[in-house]
Amino acid sequence: MNRSEGNTAESEESANGYLRILLIEDDRLDAELTEETLVGEGLACEVRRVETRRDYLLALEEGAFNLIISDYSLPAFDGMTALRLAQ
Repeated sequence: MNRSEGNTAESEESANGYLRILLIEDDRLDAELTEETLVGEGLACEVRRVETRRDYLLALEEGAFNLIISDYSLPAFDGMTALRLAQ
């Protein structure tokens, strides 16, 4: 998966033409399928995958994302909590 860091989503998107996507997914194969589907549909994107609440919070601190996609239920984390933390 491609990864990059930046200060704002708008500057990242315009600088490299890619959307920055944060993917919260604990299953490697599901993450690969998600990214392949996005790219296969023609979406120019850079996907950063995280699996835990801690890694999610660190990713949010590192830079802005244009889109956050989350598995709804993870072993110790869930999509609704991720949404509340991102707001």
